[in-house]
Amino acid sequence: MWKTIFKIPKDLKSEIEVVCRDIKQKDNSFNFKISDKKLIIFSASEKQAYARGYWFRQKVDKRLLFKVEK
Repeated sequence: MWKTIFKIPKDLKSEIEVVCRDIKQKDNSFNFKISDKKLIIFSASEKQAYARGYWFRQKVDKRLLFKVEK
């Protein structure tokens, strides 16, 4: 299991939660976890993890930084 990990600013947390819930409704393979300062998106492959990271960053806020870990 691969993880895309974002550090999220407090001012974007509620927007990020809404976006993640919307994606989950459309794509059952989209699993995520949100804590106070982090969003973790789970993926089956490294390629998918990076694709989701870049897509999410583009759609929500380009200031968001992420890393991918196994």
